[in-house]
Amino acid sequence: MSLIPVIRKTNDEAKIAEKTIRKGHTEVIAMFDLEANKAIALRLVEVFNGRRLDLLEDVLHPEFRERGLSAFPPAGTEVGSGARRKLYEMFYQAIPDARAEVLDVVAEGDKVVLADRFGGTHRGEFLGRPGTGNHIEWIAIHIYTIRDGKVIEDAVMTDAFAMVQQLGLAPSLTKAE
Repeated sequence: MSLIPVIRKTNDEAKIAEKTIRKGHTEVIAMFDLEANKAIALRLVEVFNGRRLDLLEDVLHPEFRERGLSAFPPAGTEVGSGARRKLYEMFYQAIPDARAEVLDVVAEGDKVVLADRFGGTHRGEFLGRPGTGNHIEWIAIHIYTIRDGKVIEDAVMTDAFAMVQQLGLAPSLTKAE
């Protein structure tokens, strides 16, 4: 199977990606609206920042799943918006003023890669550590897969080491002077 990405503009100037997938002698053309896919991923950040958990089903596909190496591994094999709801509720309890700041977003085909910075004041239990009152922040990189206008997968890598250092659960790598 070979993938050949082609970028072109449509009449409304939206960026569209075409992927030609060769399976034996059959070619299948899949079209993706890159700007629309970016908007879907960015909408998930807006839902988080706005504490609008009631909108998760509008953004997440019914078969949504989380995967990846993270300090927040999926609690099980739960499919749908419930897994993300639990994660967000945990953040809101531990870091009531938590915010995500988008640093970069790139789209290709049905994937959107989004780098963001999470941060806020650690007030409740987080990674087994009671609230400290300290500001904590870390970077996460998400690879979202978009299907049917919704996020079906979030493969995420978080800077877990930065989190545990800021919580005092791991030593600092900087030397005291």
